[in-house]
Amino acid sequence: MQATGAGWAKISAELLSSRTLAAFRVSFGTAFIAGLINAVFGFLVAWMLVRYNFPGRRIIDALIDLPFALPTAVAGISLASLYAEDGWIGSVLAHVGIKPIRRKIIPAGASGSLRIRSDD
Repeated sequence: MQATGAGWAKISAELLSSRTLAAFRVSFGTAFIAGLINAVFGFLVAWMLVRYNFPGRRIIDALIDLPFALPTAVAGISLASLYAEDGWIGSVLAHVGIKPIRRKIIPAGASGSLRIRSDD
């Protein structure tokens, strides 16, 4: 292990320390509980969409499919724009006294990509 300077003994000692094991328990426990909740509600929504016709059914179906079609970067840029000080949600939060994020979306270069820059 040349990259870290630590040998296998130090790496295994860190992985088996009580603090690391507690972090693993919290992370995997939370993920397991979230998975159970998502499975229950996902089953209920799927059952409702398949069995019943109701107004707004196609909209709910489209909202479920949206994360599969929307790249993560687009979602991040959209949320940063919404919660910025001049965004739809950020401007409302600023009037209530909650400090929204201070980010600006600027062009990153000739490639047409965007970059989020902090004002701080």
